[in-house]
Amino acid sequence: MTAHDAEKVKRRLAGEARGFLRDKDDERLRAATMAALFLAGGIDMDRVLNGSDEACRNTLAKLDRLIERERLKGRARHWSYDLNRHIALKQARDVIAARIGATMTNGARRRRLARFKKA
Repeated sequence: MTAHDAEKVKRRLAGEARGFLRDKDDERLRAATMAALFLAGGIDMDRVLNGSDEACRNTLAKLDRLIERERLKGRARHWSYDLNRHIALKQARDVIAARIGATMTNGARRRRLARFKKA
């Protein structure tokens, strides 16, 4: 084995190690998000993502309610508001919406449109 071959092997192994660590971090983040989502809303992401589109739509509706409640707590500066929980709920909603191809509207735009529909 030449020095050039040894350098190629070293670079390849370093790349594989970086990929492994990146995958490990992604899996850790996924597990933490799933645990937080289960604790915050009793939602099992694996069951939802492997379920029917109807189950996904029902879960989206539930997440929308949870996100709105969390937003109201934040707006009122309630002591139990948690920005991390709010972010986790939104990320979970985005994942499920992408799974079924639902449109993801901006919350502020959605509230503005609701205000105009009432008038």
